Amino acid sequence: MSGHSKWATIKHKEVAADVKRGQMVTKLIKDISIAACMGAGDIERTSGSESLF
Repeated sequence: MSGHSKWATIKHKEVAADVKRGQMVTKLIKDISIAACMGAGDIERTSGSESLF
């Protein structure tokens, strides 16, 4: 045994996944707020996030 915990490994992977998910949500919120400020009714047409939907 190397002395490392299985649960610590899982926790590190979950943290990395949460960081990626958080970055994606932040980008979407930014796109939505920019579209709202521009007065656009269709966010898919005005943002670069079409590939996410």
